[in-house]
Order: sequence, then C-alpha cells, then structure tokens
Amino acid sequence: MTFDDAAKDASKDGEVSEDEDLGFSAVFAPIVREPKPPKVQEEPELEVQIEPEVEAKAPETVEEAPASPAPESSAPVEDPERSEKIKTRQAKKFDFRQPKTLERNQLRSLQLLLEAFARPASSILSANLRVHCRLDITGLLQLPWEGVLDMFEDNGSVTVVSLPPLPSKAIYYQQFDPALRIVDLRFGGSGDDIPSRNMLTDIELDVVLGIMEEVLAQLPAAFSSILDIRLGQITQEQSLQLVHAAAMNEMCIVAKMLLRIDDKHDHETALILPFPLLRPMLDQLGSRGVAVVEQNLGFANQLAERLQDVDLDLEVVFKPTYLSSGQIVDLRPGDVVRLAHRKGEPLDLVCGPVKVSKVQPTQVGRRLACLVVEGIEVE
Repeated sequence: MTFDDAAKDASKDGEVSEDEDLGFSAVFAPIVREPKPPKVQEEPELEVQIEPEVEAKAPETVEEAPASPAPESSAPVEDPERSEKIKTRQAKKFDFRQPKTLERNQLRSLQLLLEAFARPASSILSANLRVHCRLDITGLLQLPWEGVLDMFEDNGSVTVVSLPPLPSKAIYYQQFDPALRIVDLRFGGSGDDIPSRNMLTDIELDVVLGIMEEVLAQLPAAFSSILDIRLGQITQEQSLQLVHAAAMNEMCIVAKMLLRIDDKHDHETALILPFPLLRPMLDQLGSRGVAVVEQNLGFANQLAERLQDVDLDLEVVFKPTYLSSGQIVDLRPGDVVRLAHRKGEPLDLVCGPVKVSKVQPTQVGRRLACLVVEGIEVE
C-alpha cells in the first residue's frame, strides 16, 4: 500500500486507530525523512569535494608557472650591478707625478748604486774582523712596510741610520747569528762556536753599532753620483717592530744581501730603503749619469783619496854589502866592515821593498835628516 492509497482509505473511514496512526506514522516518518537528508547531504558533499580540488589545483598551476622564469629574468640584471660596484670599490686615485713603485730601469740603477756600496763595505768588514768578508746584492723587492715586518718578524740586530737631507731613514737588518759572529771575531775569537741567543747585551750592541757605523758610512759615497747626502744619526735596535720608519702601507725597497764571513759562514741580511727616502732621487735614477757608477769611477776616486792618508814606514839605506857566512860568524866588536857605498854617493830612500828616491844625509837642529836629491820612477 502506498502513501496515497492509505490517505484515501483514512478519509473514507473518518476514524483512524492509534495502532494505525502509529503504523502510518512509523512508516511515514522514515519514508518522508530518510530519503530527503541523503539528497540534501549528497549535494553539498559533492560540492565540497569538487571545490577544494579545483581551488587546490588552480593556485598550484598559477604559482608554479611564474616561479620558474622569475630567477632567469632577475639573475642577469643583478650581476652587472654587482660587478660595477666591485669595480668602483677597487678604483683608487693615483698621482703619476709621485709614483709609489720604481720602474725596471730605476731598479737597475739602484742596484748598481748598492753594489758600489757593498764593495767598500766588504773591505771595511774584512779589516775590522781580520778575516775575509764579502757582501753581495742578491735581489731587490718592493714591499709595503707591513710586508717588511711580516718578512722579518724574528728579532735581530737592526741598525737605523739617517741620511740628511733625505726625509726618511735607511735600515740594515741582520739576524743575531751574524751579529754574534761579528762580536766574537772582533774580540779575537774564531767565529765558529757562537752561543744561540735571541738578544744582544749592551756591550755587544755597542760593538756591532761601531762596526755598522763604518759599514753604513759608505752609503753617501755610493750615492754621491746622483745626490749629495751625508751620514747622520745611527741607532741600534733589536727588532723591526720598534722602528717607525714608514706608514704601514708605504712602499719600501728591500735589498736582499748575502754576507759571507771567513768564506764558510753565509748569512742573509737586508738593507731597507723606504720610498720617501728615494723620492728625491727618482729623476736621477735610470738616467745616463748613473751609468758612471757601473764603471766604478766613484769608488776608485774614494779609494785613491783614502790611500793618500795611509801612514807608511820609510828607511834610508846604503847599498848592500855582501859577506860570506864565515866572515859574519867571525865578526867581533871593533872590526871594520867595508861598505860597497862610495863616499858622497846618495843614499836610497825606500818604503819596504820599493825605492822611492835618492837622498843625501844632513842635519836639522840636533836631529839627522835626509835631503831628496833625485827621484826614482816607481813601476
């Protein structure tokens, strides 16, 4: 029986029992209510299931599409800007009128000047230490003062000398081993067995300072062909960290040297010339006038002047007389030896084995003297 048929029968009878009402209500309630909720619930469920799928996929496709070309378009734009910034940061002002480095021809001229200094300095060391010493230039480096401190970070014997009228100072650096060897040889030692120490005593500092003063005194003579300088104040330190010769970024010329003592001990030393010291002579370095140094004319003149001040022993002698060994043994007090020198004949004035001139004996006051009467050509 359907719902419509039951309704018609009820209207005809006019009365409905409780059981029938309950039956109809029990049958009617689920029939009316049960089919509607699934229809109402299914429609929103389908909408809810479909909508998030569409909404979730749509933004994914939208976001992924522009994400890939974005870095490609922005990458080439940023690189030129960064490179331009780097270039602008590296650019620095440069004054071509006052360069901070030396050219190749200037370095060559400076090396010739330093070689002219090293030769007489070697002679000074040999004379003071009484052994053969040799000082050679091994190379030139251009480093900032900060780089010089890093290169010679170990303590050592540091001699600082001013060269007026130049504005800066020259520095001679050597480690403690050659300094102690110099002290040992100066005091008459062999220079072989030296103590291993990282400092010098006050007495040793004075000894090294005295020898280095004579060595560095050859610098004005070496540079005399291009500039008139003189030796100024000399001080002694035990570390380059204590020397304030230039700013940290100031360029310096480091002349590396090899000091050979007694032909068996080699030591590396260095002569440091800050750039302010060399600036007044830049125009002369590399010019034709410096070529004279290569011919050693300046050193030859200095050597000739020095030789004129050497004291020599002179002797006045007769002509030699020859006797046999038996005659010499038989000589007794009162015996007369005949000389081969004739009376009135000039005597010889000699210096060692070299004959200087002919002289005649004479007297000046109470002392004997000789009068030069004839010169002798010295070969």
